[in-house]
Amino acid sequence: MTENRYADLLTPGAAPSLTYPLYYFRHYPPSNGYLATSSVNDHLYYLGNHSGNQTLGLWGPADRFDTLFRTFD
Repeated sequence: MTENRYADLLTPGAAPSLTYPLYYFRHYPPSNGYLATSSVNDHLYYLGNHSGNQTLGLWGPADRFDTLFRTFD
């Protein structure tokens, strides 16, 4: 699970899931990050400090997420 692999960035693990029209997401306060899925296209998105507060589409979730955070390890 992504939360376990990137526990230092996505804490607390098992953050409460929330919904907003078209999105299902989790907020991780310590890193001010959000992970969300869209019901329109089933893509995974990240928004937060580690993306310069820009929304990033993570279409191939494992590959794109690994690439994004490799520089922060």
